[in-house]
Amino acid sequence: MDFNTLEQHLQQNKEVDKYVFCKLIFPQVSRTFAVNVVRLPQPLQFEVLIAYLLCRIADTIEDNADLPAIRKKELLDDFSKLVTVANWQESIYSKFEKDCRKEVLGNEVDITLLHYSLYVLQCFWEFSETVRSNIRKWVNEMTKGMGEYSARKLQKSSVTFLQSVEDLETYCYYVAGTVGHLLNGLFANHYSCISKKKYAFMEKKATSFGLGLQLTNIIKDSVVDYQRGWCYLPGDLLAELSLTDGNLLKKSSRENAYKLMNTIIERAKSHLDNALLYSCALPKRALKARVFCFLPLMMAIKTLEQATANEQLFDKDNPVKISRNEVIAIVKYTRLNVWSNFRMAQWYRRVEKSLMAKLAKSYS
Repeated sequence: MDFNTLEQHLQQNKEVDKYVFCKLIFPQVSRTFAVNVVRLPQPLQFEVLIAYLLCRIADTIEDNADLPAIRKKELLDDFSKLVTVANWQESIYSKFEKDCRKEVLGNEVDITLLHYSLYVLQCFWEFSETVRSNIRKWVNEMTKGMGEYSARKLQKSSVTFLQSVEDLETYCYYVAGTVGHLLNGLFANHYSCISKKKYAFMEKKATSFGLGLQLTNIIKDSVVDYQRGWCYLPGDLLAELSLTDGNLLKKSSRENAYKLMNTIIERAKSHLDNALLYSCALPKRALKARVFCFLPLMMAIKTLEQATANEQLFDKDNPVKISRNEVIAIVKYTRLNVWSNFRMAQWYRRVEKSLMAKLAKSYS
């Protein structure tokens, strides 16, 4: 069965195998992440797949522009209950599904995932208590934070700004740092070669892994986010640099806009430095998990290097992104050298050096 056949079955109210549904919907909602997840061994691969789909369900609710903030929080709370209750509650799910079908809009694939979230939840409830406990802790933390930040978007026509750098990092913790901890718990459960001491070290770096990747996405997507009514750039820095809703993207404000973006780029890089330490801490026997972690890390530091002092940061029609050839080169290098912390760090430091040179030049 392919995805088109799956959609036909759903439209005709035919019974669908829950495992088939989850495996077919996964690459539709995140092609890039799906390509990386298949590198993991089973059963870890399927655990990460289900955990991601749970996070995506929450994100589909949070990202709905037409849903009032109070309803977003209520639906997120209902979804969290489905994951955190001691035993499966059919009555809670029935109400949740009915409300979502009636109120939540979005792109076709995300809505399909949301409307048939029962399949994802059924797979989740089949996991061991250890795996469920780890996933539920961090999905609950994520949905709680999403609810808090959704409440700030009160008027659809206005632009909502985050308050400070600390506020930005708190937001990133909820939507991405939690994922870093979730994955760390799943890795430790699957790989016996991750000692308690190593797990504790990695747990200290797990937040940074998520924050580094999320900040990189915010940097490259800031103009698109701004135009849809969210500005993830910190308000205190905007005020300090005399950047307002009216002049943020104007050419006359470009010098200060670069200063703003440079500050966030430096912050993102510091988190990616910790992500490098996290990835290097993964035992070499956990080779597939190392590939899973190193690939997005290398692409993120390369994206930051390309974004630094780049006019494309302010061009919605020509966003910053690394080329297909660069992606292929990163994948090839990682596959060949992932066993060596020295070689992976060497490549990272080479890109970092170029990034820092661009920053220095932009300040001169």
